[in-house]
Amino acid sequence: MSAVLGQSGYTWRDFCKIFISNNPASIRNHELGQRHKDNVANRLTSMRQVKAAKKKEQKEATHVLEQIEAKRKEGPIFVGEEEVFHQVHQIITI
Repeated sequence: MSAVLGQSGYTWRDFCKIFISNNPASIRNHELGQRHKDNVANRLTSMRQVKAAKKKEQKEATHVLEQIEAKRKEGPIFVGEEEVFHQVHQIITI
């Protein structure tokens, strides 16, 4: 990711958070450098971790919903469950 900065001839490198000259030699030199490679690797690792966390959260939510659905099919947990549910709902919405 980069953005050219007006007439100044510099470009902003988003992954590395630096300005470099906007010419092919400087860009190539930067992209072959260790700092750039490390920053790209860090960004990719971060993206993978976020994706894995979202996938885990989705899996847990699906599991909880399946448990709720199974409990609902079994019937009320105790007598008056519906009444308690409505009371709690009223307290929450106040």
